[in-house]
Amino acid sequence: LRAMWPEVRTLDLPTLVPEVQVPIAFLLGSKDRQCPAELAAAYFERLRAPEKSLTWFERSAHNVPFEQPIEFNRKVVDLVDRWS
Repeated sequence: LRAMWPEVRTLDLPTLVPEVQVPIAFLLGSKDRQCPAELAAAYFERLRAPEKSLTWFERSAHNVPFEQPIEFNRKVVDLVDRWS
C-alpha cells in the first residue's frame, strides 16, 4: 500500500468514473477499515449504471469472499441469475 499511496490518495472515482455501462455490484464489509465502506457506499449512490446492487456484509471487513464465503457466493449467484 505504501508504494501505491501517492496515486491512490489522489484517486477521485466519482469524477473519473461517474457512470458505467454495465450492471455493477458493491459487496461491502461493514467493518472495512482498509477502504472505509461508507466511502464506497457514497460513491455507489452517485454512480450511474443500468442496474446497481449494494450489499452489506455485517461480519466482514475488507475481504468479504474469505470472511463470509457462503453468503458472498450466494449473493454473486443471485446477482448473476438476476442480471442474466
